[in-house]
Order: sequence, then C-alpha cells, then structure tokens
Amino acid sequence: MGSAIHVYRFRDGEVVRMDRASVREVLEPYAPYDVPEGAPVEWVRAADGSEADVDVGHGVVFGRPGPGVLDIIAELVRRTGAAVLLLDGDQTVIVTSESDRLHLPDDLRADTVVVPPPSMTGRAIGLVVNPQPEQRRRPMLPPFPYHADPVGTGAVVAADETCACCGHDQGWICTGTVHGKDVPDGRLCPYCVAFGTAAKRHGAHFNEVPRDGLSRAAALTVRERTPAPDTLGDRPWPTHCGDAAVYVGEGAFRCRACGTEVAVADTGFTGGGAETE
Repeated sequence: MGSAIHVYRFRDGEVVRMDRASVREVLEPYAPYDVPEGAPVEWVRAADGSEADVDVGHGVVFGRPGPGVLDIIAELVRRTGAAVLLLDGDQTVIVTSESDRLHLPDDLRADTVVVPPPSMTGRAIGLVVNPQPEQRRRPMLPPFPYHADPVGTGAVVAADETCACCGHDQGWICTGTVHGKDVPDGRLCPYCVAFGTAAKRHGAHFNEVPRDGLSRAAALTVRERTPAPDTLGDRPWPTHCGDAAVYVGEGAFRCRACGTEVAVADTGFTGGGAETE
C-alpha cells in the first residue's frame, strides 16, 4: 500500500489511548527483532514478507504497509475494537459496528464502512483501500456440439467488445479465423456463430469439412456454426463413425459415438469443403 494506515479508538468524538499491552501482544509476534521490555514495536513483517514501520502513540500508525500487513492490522482491530483510518482522499474510516460509528467525530461519520469482527480481514481492508469493480455477469454460451469447451480452448473469450455482425456487446467474443468474401472487420460473438447469423449475413464460415462422409446438417454445423480451433488451419474437420468428431482441446478430437480419439493426420482428407448452401 502506498500510504499510511492509522488505527485509533474513539469515544464520544475524541481519540482515546489504546491499551498498550493489547497492542504489544498483537504486534510483537510479527516484529523481526527482539523488542526491548517496555518499548513499543517499531517494525513488523507479515507472513508474506511484506513489512511496515510502526508508530505507537495514542493509536498505531503503519507506514506504507504491504498486503500481508493488512492481516496484522485486521487482527489489531478485532482485538482492540479500534477504527481504521484511511486519511488520503475521502478519509474513509472502517469500524466494526454501528455503535462505534456513533463515537466518531462528526466529520468522519459520512465515509464510514462497517465491517463486523468476523469479516474484518486484511482482504476486507484491502477492498476498501482499493475497491474492485463488480465483475460483469456474462450470459450463458450457446451450445457447440462439435467444440466441447470453447472457453477452455481459447476459441471464445470473455470480452467487453462489440460483435462485428450483430453490433452488440454480448460479453463473449470468438478468437478464431473467419473465412468468406464479405467478412466484416472485427470479431464475432459466439451467438452469431452458433445461430448461423454470421453465415447468413456475411457468408462467413469457420472450418473446412470433408467432401464426403457427413450429413448436410453436420457439415453445415461444423463449417458455419462452430468456432474454429487454432490447430486445424485449412485442414478439414476430422470425422469418425459417420459424424464429425468433437474438438476437446490441445489438438485432440474425439468421436461423438464411440469416444475414440481421432487424430487429424489420420483422417485421410485431401481438403476442400462440402457444399452446405
């Protein structure tokens, strides 16, 4: 952390001296030196190796505490019922109960965060110091019968990006190559791939299929409605038991019917695509 963190106790709007014995009991185990009898702890080192200078007075000030030191601060707050003051910026205060908020000076009550003792951890303090934006909830992906886990293989990634086909930010985007005469600039969302929208609007296709051995429906699904893996290039999609194989990642394909692993090199295809129009 870049700034100091202050720990104080308040009563009726005034700072009250923290119990020195309690402060020492919490801090001394983390002091990387022998603390003289009766002297305050001046330096702590956390389990993760992060450190902070410590100034013990009416309260305790931790100078530029590292991430692990926040756990020490949280332990001190739980033990003493003190408040955490972040004096930079909006001067946020962290207390462990609503009643403690009432003991703060009037000018500190507005930006107060209540964190109950069971939840008072270094991570909780860190989230107040550096708030993290709420993670975006992304919709469920459409099914891809011939590409088992497109997110796991990297063919589909989470992205805040507008689809070049539908013009919407769907939360996901396809990363593979797109073929066709009227392919739009930009990347496509998996929904425009799975539902055939990109194929209908732009004549897009994503994979090559063998000339023989597949039903028209299977060939169309692989060619126009399946995100391209990064391992095939221009080679046709492998088949087994009269159907297209399923891409399971790391260059491996598996038969949908019998589960046999199908190697691309063993397909015997010579290229070219089946007509799916």
